[in-house]
Amino acid sequence: PIKRCNVQRTYINHDGKIRKYFPDFIINENIIIEIKGYENEDAKLKSQQNPDIIVLHKNEMIKYLEYVKNKYGNLFWEVLYDK
Repeated sequence: PIKRCNVQRTYINHDGKIRKYFPDFIINENIIIEIKGYENEDAKLKSQQNPDIIVLHKNEMIKYLEYVKNKYGNLFWEVLYDK
């Protein structure tokens, strides 16, 4: 099962400030996924400081998005984000 992740994470950004965020998804209740269509300094820092989170970049996530689209339809974000 794929669900919207509700586990809050922290990281120290490029300005040295503590920031909080929610990764995108959790699979099978224990695999945390963050999806990135871009790579910037904060994205790199999040990844470095939370090594247990799997980061998928644009070219890597196409097959997963196709799976979700096929399972939930074209409006899959409404199904996933409304929960």
